[in-house]
Amino acid sequence: MSHFYPPFVIIQKEGNRTINPLKVKHIEEVSQMALVPRISGRDSYFGNATYLPSIVPDTFPNMDYFIVLVEKIFYKEIKNNDINEIVPKCDVDKDKALKTINTILRSFTKDHNDKIRGCAYLMNMWFDVVVK
Repeated sequence: MSHFYPPFVIIQKEGNRTINPLKVKHIEEVSQMALVPRISGRDSYFGNATYLPSIVPDTFPNMDYFIVLVEKIFYKEIKNNDINEIVPKCDVDKDKALKTINTILRSFTKDHNDKIRGCAYLMNMWFDVVVK
């Protein structure tokens, strides 16, 4: 059973052991536990960058692909073919994840490049790329 404390602080219980991702040394372990946050209507409309992860690694799998995809989402150049190339990982709601990405990109509080890299990292945690 896991509990969600926004943004992205998850305490996961495994038997008698409790895992706090803020104290985990390997970023892969944290990325496997990340959940999609619940976005309020106000955040969706005005944007909110607090959903960005506090730590974004320098490199991660499919980084270039997801950066291009997030930039397409930002500039409204996204096509259905682009969205069909990504498949949500288990227990990830695709619509909620994309709503979170749009909410972050709509915010004015963070630097543009930080938002793009952070959203690309979130998409990497939430989606797999399907190569056709």
